[in-house]
Amino acid sequence: MGLDAALAVTQRLKVSAEAGLSLYDFDSGGTVGQTPSQQSYYFGLSAEHRLGQEFGHTLRASRELQQGIASDVIEVWSVRYQMDFKVTQQTSLSPRFFYENGRELKAAGGESYDRFGCGAALTRQLSERLRGGLGYSFTLKDSDLALRSYRQNSVTVDLSYRF
Repeated sequence: MGLDAALAVTQRLKVSAEAGLSLYDFDSGGTVGQTPSQQSYYFGLSAEHRLGQEFGHTLRASRELQQGIASDVIEVWSVRYQMDFKVTQQTSLSPRFFYENGRELKAAGGESYDRFGCGAALTRQLSERLRGGLGYSFTLKDSDLALRSYRQNSVTVDLSYRF
């Protein structure tokens, strides 16, 4: 349950915000132990700025609850930044950066972590309906629990057809 609003400050600058309440109610008997119901708030703030047809960028900050794997609920604070460059009429490059601070919400404590990441995607319109892309991302997780920190490299190849 929440509210959201968007405002075009200028023709090239748009800001938006959302906020609300989240409620998670869990069954008993799970493998991670009994997790009490969680009631919390979420919010997000975004600014999107276009500098002509060739360049735009977006900054977003948020706080939310997410469903976890080793925990039922994770509280995540994040900041994300993305740029979009039009390299040619049919090709664009999108570098991106992010930071997250997460904390598992468990009755008996849980993991707290920081994640940092960066990456870029190169996309090309191959035909009127066909688009291809190639991307790379790097993520570094620093956890307060042993054996939960990691470094991750990811390469993606994407081909999409619009009907």
